[in-house]
Amino acid sequence: MTEVQHGPNPTFRHQITGDGYELKIVGYHTTDPDWTAGGAVDWKYDSAQAAKRLNELLGMRSIFLNWWLDEWAAQGGSLPGAEPAVILQRGAEQVAGALIVELLNRRP
Repeated sequence: MTEVQHGPNPTFRHQITGDGYELKIVGYHTTDPDWTAGGAVDWKYDSAQAAKRLNELLGMRSIFLNWWLDEWAAQGGSLPGAEPAVILQRGAEQVAGALIVELLNRRP
């Protein structure tokens, strides 16, 4: 699970440990109006342990998706026939579904 709070000085219900992990992405406009370009340009893991890094990657995914869904709705984005609350719900279901698949794949 990932507790998500956005902003410059977030406070969390859970005690924070370590230095944190981070991901920086950069996007660009292109000459084709239907396309943008970009990618991850910098990232930092907090742990050297492979299992913890996998958890950090899941956390980064959840944090980004939560931010993206909030920002998409705030900027007026919508899906055909869906209100912002439905978009957020669908995103949450997608994250939960992906998490369940990941957990099932870890079973021996």
